[in-house]
Amino acid sequence: MERRKETRLAVNSPVTVTVLGGPEQPPIRACVKDISRSGLRLSSPLPIPCGAPVKVEGGDLLLLGEVCRMGPVGERLDEYTIGIKVSHSLASLADLERLNRALLNTDASKKEKRAREKHPLEG
Repeated sequence: MERRKETRLAVNSPVTVTVLGGPEQPPIRACVKDISRSGLRLSSPLPIPCGAPVKVEGGDLLLLGEVCRMGPVGERLDEYTIGIKVSHSLASLADLERLNRALLNTDASKKEKRAREKHPLEG
C-alpha cells in the first residue's frame, strides 16, 4: 500500500549536489530518479549523511534541502539512493537572470541620466 501524500514524477535527470555547512568538498554528480512537490530521490556514486543540508542544481532549477534518507543500492558500494526533503526551490533561472540583467541595465541607465543632468556637456 502506497503511503505517500504526494504524487511522484519519475525522471532521469542529471544534477550536481553540493553538501553545505561542513568542510568544503567537491560537488557530486548525481541523477534525479523521482521528484514530488516536497522532495526528490537521487542516485549518487557517494553517500551523503542524513541531516546534511544540500544544494541541488540541474538545468534551470536550484533546490535547497536536507538529506532525510540514504542507503546503498542493493549490495553495491558505488551507488546510493539519497532522499532529500526540499525546503526552497528556484525554477526558471534563465528568466531570473534575464530579469536581473534588465534591472541592472535600467539602473545603470538611470545613473547615466542623472549624471548627464547634473553635469551637462558644455558646448
